[in-house]
Amino acid sequence: MTLPVIQQPIFETTLPSTKELITFRAFTVKEEKILLRSIATNDPKEMNMAMKQIISNCLINPEKDILKRVTAFDVEWLLAQFRCHSIEPKITKEYLCKNEVE
Repeated sequence: MTLPVIQQPIFETTLPSTKELITFRAFTVKEEKILLRSIATNDPKEMNMAMKQIISNCLINPEKDILKRVTAFDVEWLLAQFRCHSIEPKITKEYLCKNEVE
């Protein structure tokens, strides 16, 4: 039995907390749907499970305990890196001023 061949480009990033080099692939449309469905439920437990699932899917040769030892900002960093390499590196934000009179 041969090892599966990865059909997507592989990227590297450094975790902010430990300065550890992490190898990953961009997330797919299926993984983006998992994330969007969890956000739609507005359930923190389901969102947390979805983030863990996406991270474990996208990491190349992850250590078994990596999800137990990464910090919250490492999780955010990884998800931002996944999105950056999957969709585009720019995010447009719009703010609405509550004090603005219409």
